[in-house]
Amino acid sequence: MNFLGQRDDRLPRSVEWPTLIVAGCIAAGLAALLVVHDRLPLPITLVLLAVLGAWYGSLQHEVVHGHPTPWPRLNVSLVGAPLGLVYPFWLYRGDHIEHHATTELTDPDRDPESPYLHRAAWDTAPQLLRMLLTWRCTLLGRMVLGPGFAIASVGRRLAGHVIDDDRRWITIRFLCADVMVLVGAQWLGLPAWEFALGFGYMGMSLTLVRSFAEHRAALDGPHTAIVNSRGFWALLFLNNNLHVDHHRHPGVAWYRLPALHRVAARSAGTVHIDTYSGYLEVFRRFLVRPIAPVVHPLERTQTV
Repeated sequence: MNFLGQRDDRLPRSVEWPTLIVAGCIAAGLAALLVVHDRLPLPITLVLLAVLGAWYGSLQHEVVHGHPTPWPRLNVSLVGAPLGLVYPFWLYRGDHIEHHATTELTDPDRDPESPYLHRAAWDTAPQLLRMLLTWRCTLLGRMVLGPGFAIASVGRRLAGHVIDDDRRWITIRFLCADVMVLVGAQWLGLPAWEFALGFGYMGMSLTLVRSFAEHRAALDGPHTAIVNSRGFWALLFLNNNLHVDHHRHPGVAWYRLPALHRVAARSAGTVHIDTYSGYLEVFRRFLVRPIAPVVHPLERTQTV
């Protein structure tokens, strides 16, 4: 059951070749960079790694929703390597499934993907942290600071899992795999710091562009978004920019979403839809202007 109260069980009964082609392109792109990166300017290498990192994150999202084959173990094998370095797939999968299951989108207690804080947390935060959290509400701040906040948050959770008998060994295996990825990149000739910065940090930064406008809390109810983007951004995000349609049909493969979007009604019940002409509009409107407050609107008793 998704956040619009609609069930969608259309998971693959055959191999979805477009998604496998994306996985192949990511692997081929990484292989090509390992070969030619020393002939490219460093900024170009980092940008290409960031694009591949964000694309890999979009592929992980497809796998969370049961794609691209009828065989779950094979699906997970496509994204099992912790190339993003920060967010274990098993942890991301649990968080994202919970995000789809909750009827309280953006609630910091019920939605693991909520960007909001409780009033009490804001009131006790140091002044510097308040300033950084406020800047994170702009698109530029989200891109620059967002990955750092995510690393800190996931790091705290993993530290807790290390002392938790139920998740200790899966967490230790993930951390060891992280080290192996970095050692492997270094051994293949790509400096580990370049891979971590480009594929890991900057890749997450690009992913946060997609999620920046997806869910907002407001006094009139939760808002979600459609960004009418095509070409590069749509392919990079595997059409998750059509976010309302994804939530309506979470079991539908990414390449089928545009057709659903063209015929879908533009009403989502109690969910309000924010529509943008493309990511250029999102950048233009919110690059240095906050899209929302830090504190959840239902808890805002005064201006933050």
